[in-house]
Amino acid sequence: MHRPLDFLLVTLAVILAIAIASSAMAEGIFCKNRAEIVADLKKHYGEYKVSGGLAKTGVLVEIFVSKDRSWTVLLSRPDGVSCIASSGQGWRRAPTPSILDIAWPKKNKT
Repeated sequence: MHRPLDFLLVTLAVILAIAIASSAMAEGIFCKNRAEIVADLKKHYGEYKVSGGLAKTGVLVEIFVSKDRSWTVLLSRPDGVSCIASSGQGWRRAPTPSILDIAWPKKNKT
């Protein structure tokens, strides 16, 4: 299994997406109100939020995925302005256990 490699690739993709979105937000490249983008992702692509987290910069990073495995990375500033950082096809879930289980294993009760 390639769990560490998968985690590394996802981490690098998120870092790249944040960098792209920061530039996109500055240049006005496909950025608009978060609620509108989320509604469009659901209506036009059948994508729903499957994961997300808050970056140190205050940017909310979210991943939306459809049953057809299309995906979108959405970055949102605290003021509600959001940008689509990346999108594609062929999304796949990480194998279990997740990286969180590996990094913080549960202690055995004895």
